[in-house]
Amino acid sequence: MLGDQALRLHMWIDTAFVRRLVPVMRRQGARRILYQAGDCADRVMAIFSPAVWLPRNTLARSYIGQHRDNESVTAFLATEANDLQWIGHRAGISSDGLSKGSLQRSARTFNVATFRDYGYRTVTDRAAVHTADFSRYG
Repeated sequence: MLGDQALRLHMWIDTAFVRRLVPVMRRQGARRILYQAGDCADRVMAIFSPAVWLPRNTLARSYIGQHRDNESVTAFLATEANDLQWIGHRAGISSDGLSKGSLQRSARTFNVATFRDYGYRTVTDRAAVHTADFSRYG
């Protein structure tokens, strides 16, 4: 996780950016947006599952502002940008190491992936439009 942790506690940087980006996308005719939300953000306007709640409130607690910012972006996309083909991707990404295999979208199970395995297929998955799911190796 990157960024200024203290600033993110009271300023949602990604939300402000996406709120400005979406109208520009519409004017330019762009139809699809992929938002990398992170694995400690929960699904769009959902009740936290124990699998997300536990690491978020223990290991990754210092990034709570970032998690809330991520959730705010996906809530905005779900409520104010459903005319776009948005995908909220909640991947746990650890490094730029060797490939571990093929990532698949999953509503319940996640794996920590490498940047190498996260790519074009994620953006082009038509079944992922209007979702914010994890990724797992299949």
